[in-house]
Amino acid sequence: MSEGERTVGGFISLIHNWSRTEPFWLERQLRDEGFRVESYAPHAFPFRWRGRPRALISHVDTMLLGWQAARRAASEDGCVVATGDYMAGIFSSLTPPPFGHHRPPVLCVNMILYDKPGTRARLRKFLHRLAISHSTVRFTVSTAEQCDHYARLLGANRERFVALTDCWAPVHRGFLRHNVEDDGGYVFVGGEAARDWKTALSVAECLGEIPFVFVARRRRWHDMPLPPNIDLIFDLPLPEFMETMAGARVVLLPLIEDSPTAGLLVLTHAGLMGRFVLVTRTPFTEQYFPPECQDLLVPVSDSGALVERITRWWSNHDDRTAAATRLRAYILERHSPEAYAERIAGEVGRMLAEDASPSKRP
Repeated sequence: MSEGERTVGGFISLIHNWSRTEPFWLERQLRDEGFRVESYAPHAFPFRWRGRPRALISHVDTMLLGWQAARRAASEDGCVVATGDYMAGIFSSLTPPPFGHHRPPVLCVNMILYDKPGTRARLRKFLHRLAISHSTVRFTVSTAEQCDHYARLLGANRERFVALTDCWAPVHRGFLRHNVEDDGGYVFVGGEAARDWKTALSVAECLGEIPFVFVARRRRWHDMPLPPNIDLIFDLPLPEFMETMAGARVVLLPLIEDSPTAGLLVLTHAGLMGRFVLVTRTPFTEQYFPPECQDLLVPVSDSGALVERITRWWSNHDDRTAAATRLRAYILERHSPEAYAERIAGEVGRMLAEDASPSKRP
């Protein structure tokens, strides 16, 4: 990154929902990129209003976070970066600046806005349109296609949206301890959001000689007949979930929709563990596979393609571990916390440089 792409020593008000007992890893990374950073998190406003609705308290917290972060950024000629609950960034963009200052730039990270009916959805869309009416606001989304989608949905300039894929957190480097060569001889299928359990069941039924381990949420599971080669486990605690996934020969990730968050944690964690991952191709999942691993992506609900891939790779130890090694290296480098922070730092630098332009000042 060249010095011209960002303002060295610039100030960032960083909004997040990280633990109160540990420093947020993105704060450390942005400091390493040369910024001064002050964090704002919900636990800074511990409301205890007896009898008040929890939803109201949550929205008040969010507005206060946005207000505090924006006013501090304005006083420092800095920028607001809202991650975790990006709605606080929306409120930051709507906060009047302190007397004698101008409105700071705002970067809302990992935006997801569903175009659904209902009063709440309409209100959120209205707030987004109000925020984006200010030229200093930017949103990050998962893909270039989403940039186009949200520009049309909100009637905004496409340049207001930045494609930024998510990353794994530094603590997940611990997954690298798993040996790519090791496996327990079963297919793992697990998770919650947008899982295509029907397709997974069909695949397991066709491959009766191969053991499958399904890990699901009981409240989301629809009772279906299970072939004898499936071991179904409900509500497994996260450490056991990860260890079960780490022991698999193949991690199967069938998805039913193009949700920007569905399956990405399982995909990145399994990849870092050195697991061989087969996943439904979506605009989001395909960004996590290098060109030489594109064959590990299959069409939505295509049980035949999954059966063919598992059959082809199951006993091919050398090629399977080589593919898993390539996937691990790609995720480790391309989707690292450092790469993620560098992208955010570059965008913040451009926003600050544009904001410092005389034409942008009142």
